Amino acid sequence: MVASIGSLGASGGYMAAVGARRVFAYPDSIVGSIGVVHPHLAVRGLLEKLGIDVELVHAGRHKDAFQGLRGLTDEERAKVQAVTDESQRSFIALVAQARHRPIPEIEALATGEFWTGRRSLELGLVDRLGDREEALEELSRMTGIAASRTVRAAPPRPFLERFLSGGSSLLSSALRDAAVDLLEEGRFGGLSGGPG
Repeated sequence: MVASIGSLGASGGYMAAVGARRVFAYPDSIVGSIGVVHPHLAVRGLLEKLGIDVELVHAGRHKDAFQGLRGLTDEERAKVQAVTDESQRSFIALVAQARHRPIPEIEALATGEFWTGRRSLELGLVDRLGDREEALEELSRMTGIAASRTVRAAPPRPFLERFLSGGSSLLSSALRDAAVDLLEEGRFGGLSGGPG
């Protein structure tokens, strides 16, 4: 398997990519974000300001902890932190194994920060810089199966929708599709999405 990172291969996206034998990225791809986060949003104060009262009936001492209706107790926060730390260790071990690197080297990179594809290549997080077509060519070399250019296909739009869309909508649709193609191929220079 060969992975091709487009504009964003961070956190879970990077975790999925490292399962491949080769990882490709564009020079300006966002790569990395090796870290784990468990957000807890407590909205009780806002609900009180709006005059909304929520009564939560629950069984289990901590079952109401993660409903977002109150802050966490120290004990609950420690439990979430323990799970987060365990998930982080698993993420680090997975990347270390997949990238054939010692765990301490990956631990040093597991700060949650992200890098460009170019820097990720220097750090050993990806194997090559290149687009999807180059990744397909590499897959072809590895498997001996001829690669052909990828084709995006979408289900046909109903006749009435096409008929009512008119010329200007057809033009904007064509421009949108062209922009998506350019973004996916990495031909918009420095444009890329933020980390996820």
